[in-house]
Amino acid sequence: MSIESKQLQVNRGAYSSITLYEITSDELEMLCQGSPNSIYLNFAISLFSIAVACLITLCTVAVPSGKLYESFLTATFIGFILSLILFILWWKTRSSLDALITKIKERVGSSQGSPTSDPPTITASPPAGPTQSES
Repeated sequence: MSIESKQLQVNRGAYSSITLYEITSDELEMLCQGSPNSIYLNFAISLFSIAVACLITLCTVAVPSGKLYESFLTATFIGFILSLILFILWWKTRSSLDALITKIKERVGSSQGSPTSDPPTITASPPAGPTQSES
């Protein structure tokens, strides 16, 4: 059994420039966790759906007075109130992750515009070894 050596052709498209963003470990942790406010929106939608279902039940079905009626009424009011609170929380905190990303991007924009800081230039030499034209 012989092992044949085959050459693999690699086609590479070069970039004209690459921008690197330096971030702190806290910023990286926030980016990994994602937006914390999406849970507010998920619960707001769920509670709103429950409240609407209970309201429709109260309006369309003859629920006898007593604990069952009070339970539906309480679920309706609590559902609407909590969904409104959670929706407001989501609305106020919805741009926290976007603000972090904007802050990180502004660091690169401000450092590129300053005349004293020259961006470092990295040059890469071609890898040593036989090329396709030599074989």
